Amino acid sequence: MTIGGMVWTLGEMTDLYEQIAWFADNGFSGVGFHTQPNYGLEWATFDVREASADDRRKLKEALAPFDEAAIHGESFTCDILLASPNELIRRASVESVRDTVHLAAEVGVKTVTLHKGIATAQWAHDELRAAFSRTLEELAEMAAGSGVTLAIETEPTLETCYDLLVEVGPGVGVTIDTGHACLDDGAGYREFGTIGNLIRHLGDKVVHMHVHDYDGEHDHIAIGTGDIDWADIMGALQEIGYEGMLCMEYSPEATTPQDYIAGREMLEGYLTG
Repeated sequence: MTIGGMVWTLGEMTDLYEQIAWFADNGFSGVGFHTQPNYGLEWATFDVREASADDRRKLKEALAPFDEAAIHGESFTCDILLASPNELIRRASVESVRDTVHLAAEVGVKTVTLHKGIATAQWAHDELRAAFSRTLEELAEMAAGSGVTLAIETEPTLETCYDLLVEVGPGVGVTIDTGHACLDDGAGYREFGTIGNLIRHLGDKVVHMHVHDYDGEHDHIAIGTGDIDWADIMGALQEIGYEGMLCMEYSPEATTPQDYIAGREMLEGYLTG
């Protein structure tokens, strides 16, 4: 497994490349970043639609020191609704992923994480499942031949769709987000008892990990400062033969750069212990 961190805002650092370099300089073998437009956000992103050829070359060079890099694609913050039964919205949301897939293939990124999105209209559950099933098949077709896997991130509303993710063909997998799995009283893993058991159930469909802790009220806090059972999670990952990244995804308001280093050391302890 590789251990990495997500580029958001890192201490006083707000520049994308400064943060990428910090992770490389501090012994991380992986890094993740967002490709959505910034839209006034306070964290660094790489706007895939506005990026020039020179921007893409610069990004590829910045990622070269890492064993693995990962992308977090556009999500519900950009009105992406991959499970919308409204076909115009659903098809546009699926199509919005294409630029990021092309970028990932160009710069050597193998995993792009996506959110299913939460429709605000009062659709029936069966309609939402059917729409999401169509999306998964279309994403698998998009990923085919690209060398990129599209990974749907765990969230409370995904709990009734795990069977669809297990059944979909190659090119689509799951990003386990440890904190998000705990939201709504553990809705993301409740059926399986623990996050570790969810990982065991999904098996080789688990292709990426966003790791942060949850204390019953706050997620995106440093691992080891909340209530998540990391021994269970790390044991499950080793059982399924997981070889991907453990990408720490910390809130810049609640953590410091030193928390990333402490988290890396904690995870290394599980891997070598």
